[in-house]
Amino acid sequence: MLRTIDVQVPGLEAVPALGPITRAKAFLDRIYPATHRRIKGLRLVTAYGIAALLGTLLGSSYGIPNSALLASLAGGFALWASVSEGQATRALSVRDLGLFSAAGMLGALTILLAGVIAVGAAIVPRLLSGPAELPIPALAVAPRFSTTGGFRSPEVRMGLQAAIAALVIVLLNARFGLKESAWAITACTYVIAGSTSGTIDRVQRRIVGTVIAVPLGLACLPMVRHAPILGRAMAAVAMIVYAMAMPERYDIACGAYAFTLVVTLWISGDTFTLSWLRVPGKQ
Repeated sequence: MLRTIDVQVPGLEAVPALGPITRAKAFLDRIYPATHRRIKGLRLVTAYGIAALLGTLLGSSYGIPNSALLASLAGGFALWASVSEGQATRALSVRDLGLFSAAGMLGALTILLAGVIAVGAAIVPRLLSGPAELPIPALAVAPRFSTTGGFRSPEVRMGLQAAIAALVIVLLNARFGLKESAWAITACTYVIAGSTSGTIDRVQRRIVGTVIAVPLGLACLPMVRHAPILGRAMAAVAMIVYAMAMPERYDIACGAYAFTLVVTLWISGDTFTLSWLRVPGKQ
C-alpha cells in the first residue's frame, strides 16, 4: 500500500500570493520597463485633475460666471505646462511649470484665476513624484545650456524656427481667416527638432498619429456623451500612453494627445473648437 509523503521546500511557504496591483505592475515592467515615464503620465493626469477640480469648486463656491470654463482653462494650462516641462530635478521642474503656466495666462488677464490654479496643480504632482521620474542620475547634472553659446546654439536655432513658424501661421490667419489657428501654432512649434531631418521626421509622425487618433476619438464620442466618466478614464489612459511613448514613438505620443484633446474638449462643452470637425449630435 502506497503512502503519500509531504515534502517541505525551505522558504517556499513564505512566498505570499501576488495581489492584483503587484501583478499589474509586474506585467507593465515586463512590457515597458521605463517606470519613470509611467510616473510622468500619472503626473500629467493628476495635474489636470487637480486643476479642473479646483476650478469647479472655486467657481461654484464664489459664484464665478461660467465655472465650467474656469475648470477647463485651469486644467488645460496645467496639462500644457506639465507636457512642455522636461527637467530632471524637482527645483528646475517647478521653475518651468510656474513659468509655462504664467505664460499661458498672459494672453488674457481675465483668466488670471485659471492660471493661478494651474500653477499649483502642475507643481504639486511634480513635488510628490520626486526622483522616481529620473531615468538615469546623469540627467540631474546635465548642462542647462549648450556649450556652443550665442546664436549658434541648438536651443536658439530651435527657438527661432518655432517663432518664425508661429509668425507665418499668424500672418496666414490674418490674411485668410484660418480655422483654429491656435492649434496650428501649437503643432508647428512642437515639431521643431534639433535638425532639419529630425523636424521632417517629427512632422510626418505627427501627421500619422493625428490622422489615426482624431477619427478614433470622434468614434468614441457617442459613448462618451452618455458616460462622461468613461471618457475621462480613456483620456487619462491616453495621457499615460503619451508619456510612455515619448520620445521614441512620437507618432503614438501625438496620437494619444490628439485623442485626449478630442475627448476632453467634448466633455468640457467646447463646441467652438470641435465645430469644424462636424461632430454629430453636439449642438
